Amino acid sequence: MSESSSSSWPDPDGEDSPLNLDFIYLATRMDTIINKLTRIEETAEDIKKSIKELQKVSEAQPAVGSDTQCE
Repeated sequence: MSESSSSSWPDPDGEDSPLNLDFIYLATRMDTIINKLTRIEETAEDIKKSIKELQKVSEAQPAVGSDTQCE
């Protein structure tokens, strides 16, 4: 019995190798994009926390000169 070429991995030296390399490249790029998006998401969470802390501080302290401007 001979093994069907469609059921095995493409031969690296065969005609399917450019397609195989394209998939490897795309998988690598997707991994890079996912990592960057994860860092962006973490940065966004840090920014949200900082904004909440600033809001707490600004609510605790009245604005300087806020009641003296009457123009």
